Amino acid sequence: MQPQIRSAALEGYREICASLGVDPIAMMQAEGLDPTCLNDPDRRVAVDSLVRLFERTAQVANAPDLGLRLAAARPFSIMGPLSLAARDEPTVRGAFQVMIRYLHVHNEGVHIRMSEADGMATVDFILTHGKPMAVPVSSETAVAVTAKILKAFIGSSWTPIRVLFEHDAPKDTRPHRQFFGCPVKFGQFGTALHIRSADLDLPNRMSDAGLAPYGRRYLKELVESADVTLADRVGHLIRLEISSGRCSVQRVAQSLGVTRRTLHRQLAEEQTTYSELFTSVRKELALRYVAHTNRSLHEIAEVLGYSELSAFSRWYKKQFGVCPSASREHAESSPAPSVRRASKSA
Repeated sequence: MQPQIRSAALEGYREICASLGVDPIAMMQAEGLDPTCLNDPDRRVAVDSLVRLFERTAQVANAPDLGLRLAAARPFSIMGPLSLAARDEPTVRGAFQVMIRYLHVHNEGVHIRMSEADGMATVDFILTHGKPMAVPVSSETAVAVTAKILKAFIGSSWTPIRVLFEHDAPKDTRPHRQFFGCPVKFGQFGTALHIRSADLDLPNRMSDAGLAPYGRRYLKELVESADVTLADRVGHLIRLEISSGRCSVQRVAQSLGVTRRTLHRQLAEEQTTYSELFTSVRKELALRYVAHTNRSLHEIAEVLGYSELSAFSRWYKKQFGVCPSASREHAESSPAPSVRRASKSA
């Protein structure tokens, strides 16, 4: 089953396209999306289709800051019942933990993990989509919406410590620095938001604690009816852990609250194994890092768990029939897809 997202994610898209001289209806139809989704925020659409729509729109409109524009247009209520439940938690930490735990109710294509050390919380974002391609618009939208929500919880003057993006920097990074109000780094091994741990323990300015239990109960009912497989959850955890160099079946099992033996047995019931899921994720990330980042092949080999570039190159060629350097050269020499702007009268 393909990951899905509520069509509320299209909030502001029509108006932004109009301001950029792009026909939103034509863009949606080209990606197989029903334009009536614009008027039905609870319609479920494929994450892959929405990702392609946003990336294509940024190309057509020559708007590398489209992700920031989309985030700015989205109200706090963008996540529907999840917004309501998070809003009424008494602390920022509680509200954010609700968001992380139940994000898939709104968007199955983004997964968030938070870890803390030395007074700083690192919020890692993993985007899952159909093809190993760079998705700067979708990545920036996810991080910018999260920062905007945290600002609503904490106060309008709040800013993160720094923001990291996996994709390469656009020519002009001023819109990004202005939006986040902090240093923004590109070309990193992962997309993340660094925030102060102390900020998480502040009171949630939006809270009505008396309503929090009702929101959590409603979310629990939604989650219990959701169709998310164990293999999906394991794959998501592998994506989050692999770049740390500490990814293992033991760590994944601990994250899920089960033993290694139980995890192996439950995956077997879904006719897969941890090894198969790990290889699938490694292949996906290898293709994306080689073709769509400027990181050196040595760095990519290391982050994917290879101590020697030669071992990584042999594995890559076995998987894809070509060595990573040739794969990168082909990606760099491939012509960019043709784009067409809509007429001003559209």
